[in-house]
Amino acid sequence: MYQGLLQLDDAQAGVPALAAGAAQLKAGTEAAVAGTKELGEGAAALNQGADALKVGTTELKDGTGKLIEGTEKLDTGAISLKDGAVKLDDGAKELKDGAGELKDGAVELNDGAGELKDGAVELDDGVQELKDGAEELDDGVVELVDGTIELDDGALELKDGMIEFNEEGISKLTDLFGDNVQKVIDRIDALKNIGSGYNTFSGLQEGTEGSVRFIYKTDGVKAE
Repeated sequence: MYQGLLQLDDAQAGVPALAAGAAQLKAGTEAAVAGTKELGEGAAALNQGADALKVGTTELKDGTGKLIEGTEKLDTGAISLKDGAVKLDDGAKELKDGAGELKDGAVELNDGAGELKDGAVELDDGVQELKDGAEELDDGVVELVDGTIELDDGALELKDGMIEFNEEGISKLTDLFGDNVQKVIDRIDALKNIGSGYNTFSGLQEGTEGSVRFIYKTDGVKAE
């Protein structure tokens, strides 16, 4: 009995401790539940981070590929830039040579301009001379027209004179000498040739000249 009471007393004394342990167990359980919840949230966050890391890794891989391509293009561009620099240097040399040739050409152009100016002056003088010559030619044409008119008048007078000469001279000589006209002409030519060989009948003083004329007399030609 006594032992039972002691045990009951001990049991009553352990009830508060048991209650305290139960409270601690409840608190621990609640903490465990909270930790489990946080663990789940952390796992979800970790999963999201893993996905983001995967995406980032993929983008990094793509970026690395693009970086390699960019590096290759940069290398190609550097080569092209080098070639362009060489061509630029060659072009600069050609430009320098061209500048020298341009300078020489400018000098020649200046000389040519001077010659052109001189030629223009000469051309102007020539035009003036041509103008003067044209005026003289115009005057000459007027004189030629006048001369042509005078020549025409002279030709008409000559025609009239020849007609008169034929009527007054040739016809009458023909009537006078008949068929002997040619013989008379031959005699006159012979006398003229003989006369050309004589220059004096009585002699000439030294340093003087003379001439002889033979006069041939015929019967007068009478007008009808």
